[in-house]
Amino acid sequence: MKKDIFKKSTCLFVILIFLFSSCKNSEKKHLKDRLTQRKSETEITISNYASLAAPITYDVVIKNPNPEDDWIESRLEKLDREKLINIIFDAVLNEKVTAMDYLTDNPMTVKEIRELEEDEEFDRSRVAKIQFIEDWYFDKESFTMKKIVHSVMLGYEVYDWDGNVRGHKAAFKVNLKTGD
Repeated sequence: MKKDIFKKSTCLFVILIFLFSSCKNSEKKHLKDRLTQRKSETEITISNYASLAAPITYDVVIKNPNPEDDWIESRLEKLDREKLINIIFDAVLNEKVTAMDYLTDNPMTVKEIRELEEDEEFDRSRVAKIQFIEDWYFDKESFTMKKIVHSVMLGYEVYDWDGNVRGHKAAFKVNLKTGD
């Protein structure tokens, strides 16, 4: 009897391990399929698309200045802001991409980025806005829209004497590879 229970328990345990590992593999396959689909979507020619904005520049709030504002909180709920900022900084500091001065559009050195990080006014946790420069295309037939992101610029909070957010200051811009 005890042997039977042990066999059944062992069998159930093995089945559960198999199910959990196959779910993880399925999730990885799904993510890989989505990324492959996105890649092939971006390779699609835009000849069927009408240009709506080439380029368009706009800001996106990525840090809620007022945690009591439920609407902004809900919009940012799925954003991993810290991860996004760290990816950009790490790419710049490891010289995978070049930071550009937001005023002159001249390349910045790694030393200049390190100096920015040492500035008492700056902290990565203060990065609260991203400015995108994109081209927008729309296909009336399929009712789909394509966006090509050319660059992102990080903006960090600047405070007044009372500790309130006075505005945002540009840190630097990073040009993205667009495939063209």
